[in-house]
Amino acid sequence: MGLTEYRRKRDFTRTAEPAPSAAKPSAGRVFVVQKHAARQTHYDLRLQLGDSLRSWAVPKGPTLDPREKRLAVQVEDHPLAYADFEGTIAEGQYGAGTVMIWDRGRWTPEGDAAKGLADGLLKFRLEGQRLRGRWMLARTKTGEPKGQTHWILVKERDSEADPAVGAETFATSVTTARTMDEIAASAPARSVAPAESATRTAASLSGARPAPMPKSLKPQLAVPAEAVPDGDQWLHEVKFDGYRLLIFRKGDSVRILSRSGLDWTSKLPDLAAAVGERLRVDAILDGEAVMLDTRGVSDFQALQNAIHNRRAKSIVFFVFDLPWCDGHDLSKSPLEQRRALLADLIGARQEGRLRFSEHLEGNGPAALERVTAHGLEGLVSKRKGSPYSQSRTPSWVKVKCFNQQEFVVGGYTAPEGSRDELGALLLGYYDDDGSLRFAGKVGTGFSSDTLKSLGALLRPRVQPKPSFVNPPTGADARGVTWVRPELIAQVQFRDWTAGDTIRHTSFRGLRDDRDPKTVIREPAHATPLTAAHPTPKKPHAPPPPPSNTTAPDTKLR
Repeated sequence: MGLTEYRRKRDFTRTAEPAPSAAKPSAGRVFVVQKHAARQTHYDLRLQLGDSLRSWAVPKGPTLDPREKRLAVQVEDHPLAYADFEGTIAEGQYGAGTVMIWDRGRWTPEGDAAKGLADGLLKFRLEGQRLRGRWMLARTKTGEPKGQTHWILVKERDSEADPAVGAETFATSVTTARTMDEIAASAPARSVAPAESATRTAASLSGARPAPMPKSLKPQLAVPAEAVPDGDQWLHEVKFDGYRLLIFRKGDSVRILSRSGLDWTSKLPDLAAAVGERLRVDAILDGEAVMLDTRGVSDFQALQNAIHNRRAKSIVFFVFDLPWCDGHDLSKSPLEQRRALLADLIGARQEGRLRFSEHLEGNGPAALERVTAHGLEGLVSKRKGSPYSQSRTPSWVKVKCFNQQEFVVGGYTAPEGSRDELGALLLGYYDDDGSLRFAGKVGTGFSSDTLKSLGALLRPRVQPKPSFVNPPTGADARGVTWVRPELIAQVQFRDWTAGDTIRHTSFRGLRDDRDPKTVIREPAHATPLTAAHPTPKKPHAPPPPPSNTTAPDTKLR
């Protein structure tokens, strides 16, 4: 098309958009998706071909759902410099409104791109921060107004496809972390491109204070809640099913600490190396180590097996907070500023060992529905403007899509049929007065390898009497072997009965990162799930661990 039409439609003395220049094309092929709030909000897909950007207006925006076909109306070519444009187009100018850089990266055509455009079928790959994998643009001749060419944009079926991800999933710019409202109000960018600028950026955060890196840190914890908070003052992140870790990067040294301060660097040497290579400034990263299944969902048993079998190269660390960076204590800085700097330091691309934990802003009920539909564990909702507190505070709340929590193992039943080692585990939790209360049994979800490892762990802990204050009696206690309450099982279940026991249970794994004395009964969600303004329940204050033990790490979020 050339840039003649682009020039004709704009007065470059009045618009902030870039005028065409004789700049040489950059190496590779750039793509950008810009969210554009003009007369109607839409998304513009732009692909570099030669010395210009071929452009399509996508009214509903792109989606990673291969079942969805999105109309894409081809519009005039844009200059390459437009890939960096984010701001407002003045009233009275063509396309007046707000423009956000919603995604950007590189694209690779499958075959000859010019021929594909001419023939009306362009297949390509995207390597962006939000859009990845194989895509297709197909031209259609039906219903085209004069002067417009209609195409259909489709995500092809591959490992990057995700029915739960659409344009509305992300509300901020990938380059400045601003919302559309903030761009329209000319709010300053909250991140800078070069990692070398991190010192200036860290120092410029509100509340940042010069301070040496602490040797240890207690992570902020979330208060369990029965419903997800709503309102624009909340950011919602996926609740991962993994190990909470704090990573200290200082010079050439990287230390990985569990929640209670245990050194896990030797357990995860590949992750430590990945952080050292990826991060170029001294910082403390707060996040969660997970193993992802083929659907991209965290799998706790797979994580345990990977660490135990020394196959930890596939472990991914999702980072969600930055309490200290490059000589500055950021604990008093607002949450959104810390996260913006964090996104700048590690990038928003969801690949590799170190990844930024994305969030949805506002509309908690919709966020909960989305993660539930995708089979995820739940949400952690965080209040904007909140500091980083080394404690459990209501500025962070966690809501689960299904009932799942940790229980202390107090005994096991004899195996039946062809099963070895055990039949079911007897579970409990600590009450306010420090007593261990029986909560039911779990007899499903065990693999043969899990049964063998459980048997080896349980036999040395056998004791003659139960530790429960309310142990099962009569027929329910027949064939039970009691054990010292030193192991913690993570269990998924349907709900609590009127007799205060859990039902429809399934074993998910053993946790070795938590003190059994801290295991309490957590609030269960309603069935079906509801989402409203929650009143977070104050957690029980757990009794202190025995003086002759070292409190192990606690599962975080």
